[in-house]
Amino acid sequence: MGFFESTFNPCLITITVQWYKRSEQPIVSAIWQSMFAFGTTIQSLIAYGMFNVRDTSLRNWQWVVLIFAILSAIGTSKSLTFDINRPTVVTFFLLPDSPTTANWASEDLKTKFVERVRSNNQGLQHKKWKSDQAWEAAKDPFVYCLFFFAILQTMIVGGLSKFNSLLINRAFGFDVLTSQLLKIPMSLCGVMFYMLMA
Repeated sequence: MGFFESTFNPCLITITVQWYKRSEQPIVSAIWQSMFAFGTTIQSLIAYGMFNVRDTSLRNWQWVVLIFAILSAIGTSKSLTFDINRPTVVTFFLLPDSPTTANWASEDLKTKFVERVRSNNQGLQHKKWKSDQAWEAAKDPFVYCLFFFAILQTMIVGGLSKFNSLLINRAFGFDVLTSQLLKIPMSLCGVMFYMLMA
């Protein structure tokens, strides 16, 4: 699950740089990053509700996992059968590979999309492998700094966000239900901090 989830940020970064000008990218990135934090609020409310379910054959945490598995299956495939090559219908039809392949846009609109981001000096999409660019990236120390920054940030923030209810429960003595509710202010602070960073 974490492996598939790890593709979200690179995909969203790719979409952001293809569709938005450099001046717009910080706020757009902050919006989608803050939605990850806001998702924790929704997740906490659903978990709180499921932990109140009594007298069933499944344990409370199993209900939570089952609900999120069903929501993930619906969100990642056209049917409940998981298949990585079958994205949601909306994403498949409305999210093109690049502004030049948007089948819902006229040729005039596609040209405007490309002209709009031309000032970024980054190009839109290249399908041809260029070894000299790969070698240049391999020699660039900033690539390694960015890589280690992302890994370290993900380990710390990811660990805290995924296990914070357990930390609240074990370290501070709150019960399971209260620890779910105490995640909400932390996630809303995350939303606020992403917006302040932008």
